[in-house]
Amino acid sequence: MRILGISKQWNIRPSLMMEIEDSYTAYCFDEACHYILCQLEDKKEPTFRATHTSFRDVYAGYNDKGVKYDS
Repeated sequence: MRILGISKQWNIRPSLMMEIEDSYTAYCFDEACHYILCQLEDKKEPTFRATHTSFRDVYAGYNDKGVKYDS
């Protein structure tokens, strides 16, 4: 949360503060930070998706939707 506060105070993108060089990763990080700020401003608690410990866990979620992959 410190990054969000400092970013807002100094009017700088969070990804620049974190020195994220990959443009897509920077965009995703900034978007996530924006989501968190919007939730907090609306007095809501941000919700986060469950973390995965492996790609197999990620693919298992797709299998529930009928997507096939080779193991």
